[in-house]
Amino acid sequence: MASYYMAIDIGTKNGRQMIGYIENGRLQMEEVHRFDNRIISKGGEHYWDIEHLYEEIIVGLKKCWDIEKLPVLIGIGTWGSDFVLLDQENKPIRKAVAYGDERPSTIDQLKAIKEQDPECLEKAECLLFIGDYLSFLFTGVKCCEYTNANTTLLVDTDKGVWNEEIIQRHGFPRDIFIRLCPPGIMLSNLIRKVAEEIGYD
Repeated sequence: MASYYMAIDIGTKNGRQMIGYIENGRLQMEEVHRFDNRIISKGGEHYWDIEHLYEEIIVGLKKCWDIEKLPVLIGIGTWGSDFVLLDQENKPIRKAVAYGDERPSTIDQLKAIKEQDPECLEKAECLLFIGDYLSFLFTGVKCCEYTNANTTLLVDTDKGVWNEEIIQRHGFPRDIFIRLCPPGIMLSNLIRKVAEEIGYD
């Protein structure tokens, strides 16, 4: 019996969910679900519709049940730079600003928050990039994937860790920068809420 693996590839315009498996000694790829990525404009700022992305991924996972190809592993790939700030209850403090919103880098976005809404950073317990936040919603595990973090200019690429000097220079709270994890690491099984919604784990 074949084992199925899902790749969730989300770009700034759209996303798709692909199932990969070996059949007769050859790799097969099958698109299960395709969806738009949305930007919400409000108050002069532009935000990613993370709730929409989550709901669409759920739709794709349900379709796997319908075609009887349940993935044993799921990987999520997105763009870097943009992020979600979580409070101590793991709830988003503010919406994820779209990187084209005149603040193209993570540093620019954090500086703007520090200047315009300092209480937001004071409440923040951690920073997760878009892909990492989606992974958290499905697994309950928080970590920053290294290649996402590497787009921020806040990582010491020689040592593979957060750059303490740059973080301190900009006055960003150090605690929000949680552990970096290597690409491809297995985080956990799906949380119960997700498993119950899609009908399998």
